[in-house]
Formats: sequence, C-alpha cells, structure tokens
Amino acid sequence: MKRNVWITGSLVFGFVLAAFAFSPDGEPSATGEKELKALVERLGDGDYAIRKKAEEDLLALGRKAVPALEQAKREHPDA
Repeated sequence: MKRNVWITGSLVFGFVLAAFAFSPDGEPSATGEKELKALVERLGDGDYAIRKKAEEDLLALGRKAVPALEQAKREHPDA
C-alpha cells in the first residue's frame, strides 16, 4: 500500500514539475522548509483526502515545492 502511495507521490511530482516548467511565477512564499517536508510526507498518508489536500497545497506553492519533492524522491525508500 505504501509503495502505491509513493508511486502516486512520484506522479504528483511529475505534474508539479510539468506545471511549473511553464509557469512564469517562481516567487518564494512564506512556507518554510518544515512545512514543505510535512506536505511531501502527507503524500504518503493512508487517507486519500489528506494525500489530495497535500497535492493541492504543493501545486499551489509552485516552484518552491520542487526541491522538497526532489529530495523526497531521492531519499525515500518507497519512491
């Protein structure tokens, strides 16, 4: 189950990268590193609603979310 969740997270990562490759705004937001890591971790939650909310929040953050997603992809054993 966790592996499927991280596969979904990897797909979200791809969508984020694709969406922001064409996005002109890459301005930093007030979201800190801890909050970003928490959002990325929620992509692996067992509850669909929590995963979906994390996905939406990460997409809303734009390019600021990309480093945290890349780090999770490199470091998480289920990625």
